[in-house]
Amino acid sequence: MNNRYNSNDARNFVSTHPHCHPDLALRVYTSRLIGQEQSLVLHGGGNTSVKATVTTLLGDQTDTLFIKGSGWDLATIEPQGFPALDLNYLRRLRTLETLSDEEMVNQFKTHMQDSSAPNPSIETLVHAFLPHRFIDHTHADAIVTLTNMADPETRLKSILGEMVAILPWTMPGFPLALALAECYENRPDIEAIILRNHGIFTFADDAELAYGRMIHYVTLAEEYLQASQTVTKAQPANTTDSSRHSRLDPTIILPLLRGALTIDPVTPGTIPPFLLHVRDSEIIQRCLGRHNSQTIYTTGVLTPDHVIRTKNYPLWLDLQGRDEDQTALAISEAMATYEQSYIRNFHAQVTAKQVKRTLLDPKPRVILIPGLGIITAGVTEKAAAIAADIAEHTLMAKTLGAAIAPYQ
Repeated sequence: MNNRYNSNDARNFVSTHPHCHPDLALRVYTSRLIGQEQSLVLHGGGNTSVKATVTTLLGDQTDTLFIKGSGWDLATIEPQGFPALDLNYLRRLRTLETLSDEEMVNQFKTHMQDSSAPNPSIETLVHAFLPHRFIDHTHADAIVTLTNMADPETRLKSILGEMVAILPWTMPGFPLALALAECYENRPDIEAIILRNHGIFTFADDAELAYGRMIHYVTLAEEYLQASQTVTKAQPANTTDSSRHSRLDPTIILPLLRGALTIDPVTPGTIPPFLLHVRDSEIIQRCLGRHNSQTIYTTGVLTPDHVIRTKNYPLWLDLQGRDEDQTALAISEAMATYEQSYIRNFHAQVTAKQVKRTLLDPKPRVILIPGLGIITAGVTEKAAAIAADIAEHTLMAKTLGAAIAPYQ
């Protein structure tokens, strides 16, 4: 991954935003650099912040946290995409023993300096509790791939070095903020924190250094993954079974899929028609046609943040050698099995956690079909395309990871 920071560009960016705090202008500049890398912040993943002292309407000097706001894309973010919050008040929240998500969001909204600003990130308290002026957080594909393996700490430390701390996955919000703050205070020499199954945080009091650390550590992970792509004696990593996975006719399969997606086993008649998006490049075909492809690619998401776009698991359909009637039956049966599993899991989770939740539709958003490709479903064209982007990144990440250890 290339370090895109350019000192002249940074200075020019600050000078062309004279009504913006200089530190916030630098924050916008490096945030855009991060946003240009899809393998770092695919579709809203990750967030950035900066701490600065600003003058209020009454002339008071106030310590302020500028944090990425919901709905903004880091690749094109503007200064107004960073809501400003009372930093000293946010830090006082650390004295609480518990803080619900609902009350946390309320505290954010009641301590913003501009009521018209977007909602702050759910991870605002992470950025407030850590002391650094600039904090960068991404869901880097390479980092998450390495954390989604059994007992990854030893491997990660050997790859990234001793200046990185590694934490188990923690629920975003107040618990995560407490965990990261305590981690840093126990090891104030570290340059980054890896959160398993989630991503990486880098930090510094300088915008260029915080960004450079992000690029450095993600690059180390990428280089390790690439160097691990060896051919095993048992089965070459890119071997495909061409006899089993010939190209299928999408004009038969896609209408049948759309029909199966409209049948609602929970609340009949409430599901809007789905639009389908197809990705069928040669590399996708090779991945889906490789040895043990179903085992490799039907595991869960790279990070829990993806479930709102893709659900946790894809639907796998092997439709090779079937006529149209057999294909229709196979799709119907596989869809019903997927839905039943989804509904069972929903009820098991709400029972285990003793909470009340509303069951969403149990339809898959990602469908993997050897011989056809990645098919994603969305109620809008944009939703289907976003799911496809995430699914394609997930496929590539799992392909790289499969050469190292089983995905978890």
